[in-house]
Amino acid sequence: MTRMIVQSRADRLLKKDYLIVSQLIVDAWRDYQQYPFTIQTAHTPRTRASAVHDHMVLRARVAFAGMPHAKCIDHGGLFIVLLYDRIALRFKKLDDEFRSSNIPTQQSLDFVRQESELPGIKTMMNLQAGYRLNRLQTDLEGVYVACPRGAENLWIKELPIVKMASSASVISFPPSIKPTPATTFSIKDQPKSDKMADSEGG
Repeated sequence: MTRMIVQSRADRLLKKDYLIVSQLIVDAWRDYQQYPFTIQTAHTPRTRASAVHDHMVLRARVAFAGMPHAKCIDHGGLFIVLLYDRIALRFKKLDDEFRSSNIPTQQSLDFVRQESELPGIKTMMNLQAGYRLNRLQTDLEGVYVACPRGAENLWIKELPIVKMASSASVISFPPSIKPTPATTFSIKDQPKSDKMADSEGG
């Protein structure tokens, strides 16, 4: 059975969880950016989304492990984080309409229609945490939590993104090779007679 929660109440309930969700999604995207450039360019958008999803799931398992209000559940191939025994949160790439990008299986349709159920949970609301990429598909445009309601969303919450400063390339030296400190030279004072000869010689 589904019991919808208005955004204001969800915001109060999930205030601390929003920060965790935002951070793990950003970190999952950064994980993918560490792939060799040749691998990234060989990936289709679908393969890239699948890889980022795997990193989101892995980081969610770690982030929510041991938290009394959270349970990581694998339900029929669907990974969700159950929060407060009433909110089911899954992680997805979101499209321009903030809807999940996935193959429309019966399970995914039940989730967005708020018709999915978990054993032992009488009332539950489904939320989707995800990201959107910029137009060039090179970086995150935003991180969001959306409450799906069929083909639409009941509400959408934009989460803050922790920006990573761009860094210059770092050259790593093999263990057996260490950079040699620069050699410094000092010019000693010449004898007075030599200075005079230099000045006279032009």
